[in-house]
Amino acid sequence: MQTEEVTFYSDGLKLDGAFHLPDDYDPNRQYPLIIPCSGFTGLRKIHPERFARYLTKHGFLCFSFDYRGFGESEGIRRRVILEEQVRDLLHAVGFVEADPRVKKDRLILLGWGMGAGVILDAARELLGVIGLIAVNGLYSGKRVQAAHHTTDGFLEFRDRVRADYTARAQSGEVRWDDPFYYYPLDKQSRKYVEEELRRHPDYDIETYSGELADSLLRWYPEAHAAYMRTPILIAHGTQNALHPLAEAEALFSAYGGPKELYLIEGAGHTEWMFDENAHFLKLNRRILNWIEALLKYDD
Repeated sequence: MQTEEVTFYSDGLKLDGAFHLPDDYDPNRQYPLIIPCSGFTGLRKIHPERFARYLTKHGFLCFSFDYRGFGESEGIRRRVILEEQVRDLLHAVGFVEADPRVKKDRLILLGWGMGAGVILDAARELLGVIGLIAVNGLYSGKRVQAAHHTTDGFLEFRDRVRADYTARAQSGEVRWDDPFYYYPLDKQSRKYVEEELRRHPDYDIETYSGELADSLLRWYPEAHAAYMRTPILIAHGTQNALHPLAEAEALFSAYGGPKELYLIEGAGHTEWMFDENAHFLKLNRRILNWIEALLKYDD
């Protein structure tokens, strides 16, 4: 895969990005473009590039980027506010739309993990986006938090979020915590983080801003699903203990436009995310077939 490093701006912050060129790249033609987006704590050189490596082999132009505060992008380190990540994606789309190699009315957004909700929220305002691919996402932060806590534990979590507002208002200081207090990992996902993601030199999960907790509770991209008409492929692991299968089923039920639900049988959240893994290859083949059918229909 040939990669072309670039930078662009989001709310005045310089973000790190890259075009990934198809194997049969022709500089004299325009291409539909796919933007694979990272999930929580993700970096563009991990999951987005894995999707890009597959898709570029099949003639597609891809674009990946790091959200503010991650990788080489500017911004406050280890601060995740999901609404800001939506703004980063909106600016990424604005950037690629101006590139002469890109068919700006043939854009497809692919979101992984939390990124699945990011693409859903961003797509409400993007006229050039003709397709959405949401993989192992969460579409209601409150619903997922409730699934990972007892009733009393969830109420305690919510009360802590409100107490943090008071503390920040009085002192101007932000609490810094283990990010997985706010976003509890299942055993398989934690093993993947410890054994795989931590090996990447730019991967940093020591402490995160407590503002993440409030962003998670308010996160509800599914709220707009009934009014959306962009075709969507919703893919989800049947053994996903981090983002329960109920997330995909709820989004599928609520979504107002053309939709397909693809279950990744036997797959959890992250343990299968490797280029040559059978689950990953099967998912990519399904994505490829869906995109090709979408482009043929849209033409």
